[in-house]
Formats: sequence, C-alpha cells, structure tokens
Amino acid sequence: MSVEDNVSALKVLKSEFDNFKDEKWKKVCRKVMKLNNILDKCAIFASANMNKVPSLDKFVQINFKSIRKKLKEMLDIQQNDDNCKIKANKMFIKKSFFSMSNVQKSHRNNVIDYLKSIEINVISCYPVVKRADTSTTDNTSNDDTESTMFKVCIESCDAAKMKNPDLILQYIIRHYKDDLFHVLHINIRSLLNKSDDVYEFLQEINLEADILAITESWLNDDNENLINIDGYTFEGKHQTRKHGGGIGFYIKQNLHYKIRDDITNLNDEIEFSVVEILNKPAVKMF
Repeated sequence: MSVEDNVSALKVLKSEFDNFKDEKWKKVCRKVMKLNNILDKCAIFASANMNKVPSLDKFVQINFKSIRKKLKEMLDIQQNDDNCKIKANKMFIKKSFFSMSNVQKSHRNNVIDYLKSIEINVISCYPVVKRADTSTTDNTSNDDTESTMFKVCIESCDAAKMKNPDLILQYIIRHYKDDLFHVLHINIRSLLNKSDDVYEFLQEINLEADILAITESWLNDDNENLINIDGYTFEGKHQTRKHGGGIGFYIKQNLHYKIRDDITNLNDEIEFSVVEILNKPAVKMF
C-alpha cells in the first residue's frame, strides 16, 4: 500500500471516529488515544489481494485494559481537581453481598486473607453465629467468633470472581444477594425531612431491597405521595390521633401483594401493618 493510500485510510479512520455519536465518551477516548498516540499507531491495510496482508504479529495491538485504567485515572484526577467548583460530597463504592457457608470453622480474618489472595477486595466480613453458640458471660465480640458461615461485602467489580468456581475453593457454598428476598427496615423519624438520607443510604449500600419498611414516617394523607422511589410502590398507614408515628412499605413493583388491613393496628401504644406477598418464591427463604 502506498504512502498516499495509508494517509487516506488514516483520514477515513479519524473521520469515522469524529462521527461517533456519544460526544462525552468521544472526547474522553480521543484524549486518551492522543496522549498515547494510539491513532497514529493503528495498523491500517487495504488490499484486494489477501495474500498481501502482512503478518498479524506486526500489527500494533491496543491494550484495552490499560486504556480503561487510564480513563479511570483521568476521571479520578477530575474528581480531585482543586480548581473544580463542584465536587461529590462522598465517593460511593458499588458493593455486592454474599453469604459463604460450608466453611470449616474459622475466624473471619482467615476468610478475608483467602479472598484477598485471589484479588477480591473485601469491604467487610462478619461471622454468622447461632444464639445457642453465644455465651451471655463471654465478653468476646461476635465478630471475633469462629464460624462456619460468613456474610461478606465486596466491591461489585469483584463479584464475577466470587461466582467463579475455578477461583473459590471446592464445596464452599456462595449465595449472591440477588438470589435472596430482602427486607430492609429504617426507623426514619420524618420521611419528608430525611428523604435525601434514604436515597443516599440506598446508593451507599447498593442493596436493592424487595421491601423497604418505614417506621416513624410522620406522614399524612396529603404528603405521602411527595416521596417516591423509582421502581417501588408506597403503601402507608398514618397516625391521626397524635403527632409523629406512621408506618409504611416501599414495595418493588414486580411483586404481587395484598395489604392485610384485617390485622393492621394503629393506636397510641402500638403500630403495625402487614403486607402479604403473593409471588411464588423462587428460592427457599428460610
């Protein structure tokens, strides 16, 4: 291929890149490619005779893993730029939750060390201890008790490793959080004033609860529709006899349910409401 053909082909490549629809990513990718002279290194060959195609080992291969790393570094620099007038209040880490069972009785530190040895970043690890195994006179924290089952929180980017049977020891049972039915309870003490805290908390724990139970909602019939969470339907019961109180459920919209008004009770001493889930469970819940 002549020099003129090479220049022409390079122009076509750059033109196609300019027509890339996602403007935001185009700018970021172009900056990375420009810094590393990737466009100039791209192997370009055009010929009607396939016998003239050069050996593939002469092509410049793009290391996409390295590019992703550089993109992350650039975005981190932007987050920490002192000249930026707007910054995130805190950095959120996407988390995934697993339970590990059928583990020979061990301390949680051994579990953490093992997972780190296969390059899984552990955020937290706690033993699951039966009440019968705990002593009321023992001052040892349950967190330091040896167990055969552990609740593990890791970065979501490592979730695939946790599910990989070639990485995890044979016969160790792992249940991913999405396999289970999750109910989350928050004693909010004014949902209207703390809705931002709820959104932030749900983002931070990265746990998509099937039902979010609220107590001390302090709502009434006029303002209960002001607090919406995407993907959920709110069912609330409000106090009319006194200030405060109130309970409710945020229920995922893919669930079929029935509010059991026949066994719901709100009075000055006790408040409770019952929601019956009509879906057939996909997994054993207990």
